[in-house]
Amino acid sequence: MTTQRSAIRELVVDDHDLFRVGLSSLLAGYEGLEVVAQASGGRMAVRLAAELRPDVILMDLRMPDLSGPAATRAILEKDASARIIALTVAAEESDVTVAVSAGVCGYLIKDAPVDDVVSAICAAASGAAWLLPRAAQAVLE
Repeated sequence: MTTQRSAIRELVVDDHDLFRVGLSSLLAGYEGLEVVAQASGGRMAVRLAAELRPDVILMDLRMPDLSGPAATRAILEKDASARIIALTVAAEESDVTVAVSAGVCGYLIKDAPVDDVVSAICAAASGAAWLLPRAAQAVLE
């Protein structure tokens, strides 16, 4: 008898439509992943996270309405078990520190290969942390 594993459900949050929609389309092509929603801002992310309870949230850090770190804190206040990965262009030590302090379990740079994004999603869903080497270096320094 085989048990069928359910797909990892993701919420993709980014204020840039092209990036958000493109990433969601790429992720939809991977077996075992399901993008359940997209949010164009932090406030929408907080609302959708509470409504849909995705397994993993990919969160941009810099958004005009509510920053990624602020949205991360708001989501974690309502659901401490939420798994949030920062996905951003910023790799400076201060950005990594702010994101990690807000409670992200992973940190990716937007130029990461899609396979790294998928690996980070799988790691987050299984309870592990995921940092790209540049982000890990910033945290350790």
